[in-house]
Amino acid sequence: MDLWKISAKENFKHWQSFINYILFTYVFVTLSQGLLRFLMFEIFRSPGTAKEFYSYLPSALFLGFRFDFAVANYISAPILLLSFLVLLFRSEKLWIGFLKFTRYYLCAFLVLISVLFIWDITFYHYFTDHFNLLVFGLWEDDTTALLKSLWKNEPLFLEFLGFSFMTWLIYKFLGLAEKKNFFNFKKRNVFVRSSSYLAAFLIVGLGARGSLNFDMHPLNRIHTEISPHLFVNQIAFSPIFALSDAFKLGLKIRKHDYNIIKEMGYEGNIQKAFRDLYNKETSELSDLKQSLHFVTPKHSGPRPHVVVFAMESMGAFWMQLDSEEFPIQGKMRKHFQEDVLNLNFMPSGNGTYASVTHWLTNLPALPGVAPAERFVGKNYITSSIRPFKEAGYETHYIYGGGLGWRNLSPYLKDLGFDELHGETRIEESLGGKLEKHPWGVFDEDLMKYVEMHLRSSSKPQLLFVLSTTNHPPFDVPKNYPAVKFSYPQKLKQRLQKISDTLNQRLIAYRYAMDSLGGFMDNLKSKKLERPLVVAASGDHSFYESVAFRAENLIEWRGVPLYLYSSLGNLPKEDLQSKFGSHANIFPSLYDIALSEVEYVSVAKSLLRPGHSFALSSFGYVDDQVSLVGDLSYLKSQDGLYHMQKKDNGLTATAKKIRRAFFAISEFLIRESPNRN
Repeated sequence: MDLWKISAKENFKHWQSFINYILFTYVFVTLSQGLLRFLMFEIFRSPGTAKEFYSYLPSALFLGFRFDFAVANYISAPILLLSFLVLLFRSEKLWIGFLKFTRYYLCAFLVLISVLFIWDITFYHYFTDHFNLLVFGLWEDDTTALLKSLWKNEPLFLEFLGFSFMTWLIYKFLGLAEKKNFFNFKKRNVFVRSSSYLAAFLIVGLGARGSLNFDMHPLNRIHTEISPHLFVNQIAFSPIFALSDAFKLGLKIRKHDYNIIKEMGYEGNIQKAFRDLYNKETSELSDLKQSLHFVTPKHSGPRPHVVVFAMESMGAFWMQLDSEEFPIQGKMRKHFQEDVLNLNFMPSGNGTYASVTHWLTNLPALPGVAPAERFVGKNYITSSIRPFKEAGYETHYIYGGGLGWRNLSPYLKDLGFDELHGETRIEESLGGKLEKHPWGVFDEDLMKYVEMHLRSSSKPQLLFVLSTTNHPPFDVPKNYPAVKFSYPQKLKQRLQKISDTLNQRLIAYRYAMDSLGGFMDNLKSKKLERPLVVAASGDHSFYESVAFRAENLIEWRGVPLYLYSSLGNLPKEDLQSKFGSHANIFPSLYDIALSEVEYVSVAKSLLRPGHSFALSSFGYVDDQVSLVGDLSYLKSQDGLYHMQKKDNGLTATAKKIRRAFFAISEFLIRESPNRN
């Protein structure tokens, strides 16, 4: 046979072999991803919600099938178009090479999407979300520490063997698919051939679109609202689509194409954002900007030391489970009882980096906006540190890990910190080599260093302290006594599983509470020369192993706010009833510690009267409304938040506040001049 001249029928026969590959791709992707989706549902649902969630499961799986079928068609589209080109040459030799290439191409992509789906399950375990902007942080983080954590917490070698076996298996099945006649026309005339080509083109094109409704967008995240439960809606979504969305948004952010003011509806009219947030009638921007200016009350006596702790993964949900059988609060229990503990509180963002960088500017993490590139070289109007500097304080950033983490040092200097302290300086000050974990020194040594610094300082100090211990791989010092937790029924009903990782995490959490509690014990029992004000909150919560409902946003994402003042000027009951987030912490500390000092902040001090709310990049909560993404929930007489299909006055007002707050925050970032 002449390898360069084959008949149209033989040409079509080879194309049928190629289509067998496409059919195998459809079957493999929809079945394997559907199975993984069901597995994900079973892993992360809680026993108490099984009956309610199962009623939505068929809808979630069917929508998931549509997403998976779209993924299969996105994979198939390039080689289908290439196959039409190969058809034109009518070459036996070219077909042999093309079919071989197709087999390798599909094998690589089928393995890749399977690996991504499995990794997405792990990602969901930690962040209760599919792939999002946090994936960019995985290679921006401390790589060595991250790899050590993964090696300890994940069976990487077994996963490698499993993926290798899966690759071999898929390759073999593709070989069988090529030889199998999934569809074989006895007649191969011009009509059959032309119809087959057109049908393949339409199926792949429409399948990739995911919808036959041309009045709407192609299938995407907005179509996942099939139930009032965020978890069920997330099950329906595709991790491949989620990763694609994250990369598109990430690239947009890095090109500075994402305009949060425009997204919030205030492009060219920032005055309206001020009027919406502060209910001011004037249209003069200079007058509206005065709403951001505050002056602290007058205080007599010496200026107090102020210490702010950003505690790794200190979630409020776990703290509320504390009992003699589940002693999660450790040595902090008595201090939580004696002082102010606010549990209506949320972090700035869903991660240490996002939370800390925004916490230090009294701003929330803005949805879809990465802080790093914009936060260096700015003379921030809303710097959390500036009012203390202007009041004569020495300002210090103290981190239990290496100061190279996320290259924050230039940004921290821009904010006004006089000195930055990392694990090397801590070790040297405490006498040399310390027992450490992959991310830095243990919390007890961090607290010793902070106490030593305070006792040796004559001038008033502002210390911002970032801990590291309650972080994967959840190591604690070798001499730390074993702690046993008897899981309360409230927790058992919602646990997806009880794992060694969860037990290790709870021990690390308790250890962190003991370390902070030991610090407070020492400072209360042996007073400093100056008064002391302490604030502590979690940089974010942690969510693995527990099924949270979207409407209970504070429970799901919440972190505590602990406040102590030896000045005795804290209205405990009022502070504990307020709603707030990281952006409210420093304005509150200004009012507690500083006398007649002016500051600029879009967020309000918790000591001031008026409407309070908790705002973060992922939601909004007050005493009547909860907003999670585009979902609205209203608090009923039973004390629970219930989904609202249509906005009423309360939910509409809450959305307006959220949009205006985000827009003004971005406006303040843009208004901040660059450093000379």
